[in-house]
Amino acid sequence: MGKSCVEMFEQFFDHEIVNYVVQESKKYAQFINQPDPKITKDEMRCLGILILSGYNSLPSKRMYWELREDTQNSLVCNAMRRNRFLQLQRFFHCADNNDMDPNDNAWKILPLVNRIREKCLRHFVPLENL
Repeated sequence: MGKSCVEMFEQFFDHEIVNYVVQESKKYAQFINQPDPKITKDEMRCLGILILSGYNSLPSKRMYWELREDTQNSLVCNAMRRNRFLQLQRFFHCADNNDMDPNDNAWKILPLVNRIREKCLRHFVPLENL
């Protein structure tokens, strides 16, 4: 039997990835002298909102929570409150700012990209998984 969409997603964005993003986001809050945002692993469903906003983009992320038919997204509204999402988005980080590479424009996302690439190589077999 095939896997559900959530199960497929979790093969690539598993606990290891979620824990990594939580830790880097907390480090970033500390780096900018902000109190611990108390991010939980469950709240990392904001990753799903960020991914969704990449292909269903609106002028402002706040619009996903509006009551207007043409902007509201019930998946987003039911997943997380707007203000909490905006707080998490503010601290969202994929790399330690102390490890900055001035010669690499992608240094902030590269650690996450490399982890996801590793998952893709492990779980996706071309032609077999089509």
